[in-house]
Amino acid sequence: MDRRNNYPRRPNIRSAARPSYDGRPLPAEVYYRRRRLAALFALLVIIGVVATLLFIRSNHESATVAVTEPIASTPRATGGAPATPTGSPKATSASGGGAGSEPAAEVATEVATTPGTAAGTRTGGTGGASGAGGKKSVTHTTAASDDAQADDTKDDDAESEAAQAKDTCDLSDLKIEASTDHFSYEEGQLPNLYMKVANPTKADCIIDLTDNVIRFEIYTMDTNQLLWSDVDCNDPAETGKQTFKANSERYFKVQWSRTSSAPNACIDREPAPAGDYYMHAAIGKLHTEEGVVHSDAFTFNLQ
Repeated sequence: MDRRNNYPRRPNIRSAARPSYDGRPLPAEVYYRRRRLAALFALLVIIGVVATLLFIRSNHESATVAVTEPIASTPRATGGAPATPTGSPKATSASGGGAGSEPAAEVATEVATTPGTAAGTRTGGTGGASGAGGKKSVTHTTAASDDAQADDTKDDDAESEAAQAKDTCDLSDLKIEASTDHFSYEEGQLPNLYMKVANPTKADCIIDLTDNVIRFEIYTMDTNQLLWSDVDCNDPAETGKQTFKANSERYFKVQWSRTSSAPNACIDREPAPAGDYYMHAAIGKLHTEEGVVHSDAFTFNLQ
């Protein structure tokens, strides 16, 4: 007797639980759900692609800015301490902005020569050493002052001849001329200031420019008050012992930001108003007029 026939056979569970698809159309709701799922999937794919492209573009632009962003130069304050970096509230701008706007560099440098603009057509004259009387007064080119200018020219010629005959040289022998690149400046236009230092003697002149500071100074015409100096907030063009060779010239330049300044007062600098100004270029000790060699006054106008 076959024992296998004594056990009941297991029903076909697969066949009973999940009948095969017989090819009849499914309900419309099934197709609608499938279409919604497909559309949702496609939308998610599109969103993912767009987000990836935006992320890649943002990273590329950030890298480009980081590479091409210029590094601002930092002028030095008087005494060698670093000045406030560009972008911080060190001074007002030439356009009259408030505190925190970016000033001009105002760092004097030596140049090969002065340009043939205002410097070549009108200079501040050849200055000399100051005595107790202080800086030379501004000379206005009017008919009434022609005789005085002629006398000054004769005096300068005599001094020049005497200096050329000397076999020695000291600070008082140097002749300084001041000039600008224009006589009048439009609103927002920054003046370029120039200095020529000539040694007319037959000997080299060795000057300690740490003790005798080389500098540019701007005064208001109406009050004769010192408004600005390049060494108030920056180092001078040269320091230490410098040689001014016999029968030769050296040239210096600085750009003025059209703002006021004072020693240890380099923050919240006031814009210079429109009006008439004059400039001196000088070499000598600070805070005194005694023994300072300077140019004659060179006048210009701010609009």
